[in-house]
This record gives sequence, C-alpha cells and structure tokens, in this order.
Amino acid sequence: FFAGIVYFDIDAITLIIYTAACYGIVSLANSLLKMKAPSNTVYDLEIDYGGKTYSCRALLDTGNSLFEPFSSLPVIVCEKSVFESGFEITNEKLRLVPCSSVSAESVLKAFKPDSVHIKSPEKAIETSDVYIALTDNRIRNSQFGALLHPELFAAENEKGGPAVCSQI
Repeated sequence: FFAGIVYFDIDAITLIIYTAACYGIVSLANSLLKMKAPSNTVYDLEIDYGGKTYSCRALLDTGNSLFEPFSSLPVIVCEKSVFESGFEITNEKLRLVPCSSVSAESVLKAFKPDSVHIKSPEKAIETSDVYIALTDNRIRNSQFGALLHPELFAAENEKGGPAVCSQI
C-alpha cells in the first residue's frame, strides 16, 4: 500500500496463466449455454381463437420471461396488427399481464387461445397452455409479428420432443 494505491506482487507468468484459465472457463461456459439454445429461432406461428386462425412469423425471444400471473403459463407477445381490425378479447378470456422492459413498465392485455401451432423445419409444437399478450408497439424487426416464450420449447423437450414438420 503506497500513497493510497494497492500493489500486488504477482509475477508475469502467474498473471498470464490465471488470465488464460479465466478465459478458458468463460469460453467453456459460453459454449455450454449456446448448446442449450435452439439453433433456429424463427418460426411460423398460427393462433386459433374464436373459430378463426391468425398467423405470422415469430421470433424465439430468450429474454421473454412473461408468465400469466394466475396460471403461471408462458406468454407470447404478439402485435395487434396480426389480428383483424376490430379484434376484441371477450371479458371472460381477458387477463392482464404485467410487463417491464429496459425502458418502461406496462400491463398487456392477454387471452388464452383455443390452440397455438409453432412450426419450423425441425419442430412442430401444438399447445393451448399459453397466453397471447397484445402490444401496440412494433416488434424490433418488421418481419416478425410475435415473440415466443422459451418455456414453450423447454416443455416440449421434457415430453420427449414434438413431431417433426417440414416448413418455415
């Protein structure tokens, strides 16, 4: 300790070895985390509700951690523009889902669809155990109309995996 500065007596070889070891550990952890993430993150989404089918392209959002508060079911965030004008959620199906992002906090209107079909070349998932939350905002890339919850894929993996389908 000299003039308010702490000095550590570490030789250059030790410093290089510890730096290389830390780099190796971080690289290994990063590659292990990447292996768990799906390789294809763009899907075709079909939402069946009230006898009608609505479809759009959807992006798997690993940052989507929204769950419907009462049922704890995962939430898919979907642009209102995916649905026809005048689309309304009936009061008995309406749920409010609290949502926070880096820039704001809000409450999204959500509903439980009759069924949801998520398709890619490798996967086909069909479920009704999900909520659809509607947003007025555009999703970051105009080619996507929805953000998928990663829990949808985790649940399918626990069940042994979905059937294979051939389209996206």
